[in-house]
Formats: sequence, C-alpha cells, structure tokens
Amino acid sequence: MHAVSGPLLNDVTHAIGEDQRGTRRGRHSIFQGLAFLVPASRSARSVGPGPHQGICLLIAGWMMTRKYQASSRRRPLTPWNYPLFLAVCAATYVIHTVQNFRFIDELPSLAFFSVAIYLIYPRTNWAWFVLLFLVATTNRETKLLLLPLYMIDAAVVGARFQWRLLLQR
Repeated sequence: MHAVSGPLLNDVTHAIGEDQRGTRRGRHSIFQGLAFLVPASRSARSVGPGPHQGICLLIAGWMMTRKYQASSRRRPLTPWNYPLFLAVCAATYVIHTVQNFRFIDELPSLAFFSVAIYLIYPRTNWAWFVLLFLVATTNRETKLLLLPLYMIDAAVVGARFQWRLLLQR
C-alpha cells in the first residue's frame, strides 16, 4: 500500500476506507482517495507544521493578551493568558492530529480571527477591519461570520443592544 507506517498512517488509511492489509472495506468515506496527503517517507512523524504555524500561534496569543488587557480593569490574569492559550491550542491539536495535517489553514485562520476580534473591540478604525476581513476571507470562507459579529458589536451602546443600529452601518 504505502511505504509509510505508524499511527498517523493507520488513522489516515482508516479514514479513507482501507484496512491495514490494503483492502477496501465496504463503507465509503468522504476522505476516500486522499492517500496522497500521506508523504512517502520512512516515518510519518516527519510530517509537521510549517514555520508559519508558529508565527500564527504567536500572533493569536499576543492579540488575545492585548484584548484581555483592553477589556480588564485590573488585569490580574495577564501572565496566565498566553500559557492558557497554548494549553488550549495543544489540547485541540492533540485531539485533531490527523486533521491538522489536512487542514493547514487552521492556525492562520485562528490568527486572523483573533486580530479581527481585537480590531472589533475598541471600535476605532473600521478600515483596518475591512482590510483584514478581505485578506482573512481569502484564507478561509468562514471569516464571513465576522460581519455579523461586527454588526452586533456596532449595535451595542452602553450595555444595551439597539436593534435600529444593527442595519445602519
């Protein structure tokens, strides 16, 4: 079947509908035929994220810390923000190991989302948000969901949600 062995290959071949002997099972998976995603190297452990993924983690963590500092008056948990963020990312990464090798846009998407939330919160310059929105949407179409967040944030005045402001901007 493939020259690669290890737990990653077993998970991927299980997902594409083959057993370890290389024979097709009766069920059809949406991932059938995606075996080209497993590299033909000696060890599946050589597959890993590129350097851009680490940069995206730094950006997302920094933006999360900045957002916390902007929204908290006393900021008691500032030293714990980034370690907690890394722990949550590591837990998610471990749970979705196989998918992380297929969807390499997950961490850039996280970075774009955290920067967008940071730009929405202070309500200062919407032009930066528009520019980021255009770039983020080319990375992943789910960033279209940032528009309702922006509109809802714009409709809140004080602590009250005002429906008439929702469609004015």
